[in-house]
Amino acid sequence: MRCTVLILTCLSATLLSGCAPPPAPSRSASISSRPLEQKVMAQQQQLVALDTTVEQLSTALATTQDELTSLRHEVALLKQQPARPLHDQQGVPTITSAPNTASTQPSATDTYLQAFSAYTAADYSAAISGFNTFIQRYPRNPYIPNAYFWNGEALVAQNNLELAVAAFSTVVKEYPEAHKAPGALVKLAQIYAHLGQKSQAQQLLRQLELKYPKSAARKRIPQTLLDTLAQ
Repeated sequence: MRCTVLILTCLSATLLSGCAPPPAPSRSASISSRPLEQKVMAQQQQLVALDTTVEQLSTALATTQDELTSLRHEVALLKQQPARPLHDQQGVPTITSAPNTASTQPSATDTYLQAFSAYTAADYSAAISGFNTFIQRYPRNPYIPNAYFWNGEALVAQNNLELAVAAFSTVVKEYPEAHKAPGALVKLAQIYAHLGQKSQAQQLLRQLELKYPKSAARKRIPQTLLDTLAQ
């Protein structure tokens, strides 16, 4: 009888041990896996940040290439214009007392190119002075909108934002059909966003979308500007 009870007891113990749930993972194993998960999450965040940076750089590069192409086109056209020493570069003959007393004042093309060369050389003071001279002497020249635009860029480089706003605004208001008008709107939006006036910047971008929906400036608004306005 005792043997039978002993056998039944052993069988019961064996069955119970087989039905028992598996042991829970130790606390130390759970803790040891956390650094690995955190490392994976950190790497994923870095990849997202890198993707964003690459996208921003691509946009900036495309914008720079567009500006460089525009600059080369401007210079090429200006160099094709013949100098007219006996004219004031606006189609009005200059009155001189004798053939040898013609003015030595540089032509409109030379004045513009000198200012533009100063700008590309980062000599912004000379560029501003040159563009202002061009604007004053040749107010009917077809490159006046460009002169205002690059003058604004030079003023931004000197952190003279108030005068830069005036220059870009002149392009937008007085020369809305000019090639530089859409870009001037973007420049104004960037300045206002930098100054914390986001509503004004957003209004300018809406104006850009409505008036120049197919312009290169509309298609390539700097991502940094959009990010600033989204904050």
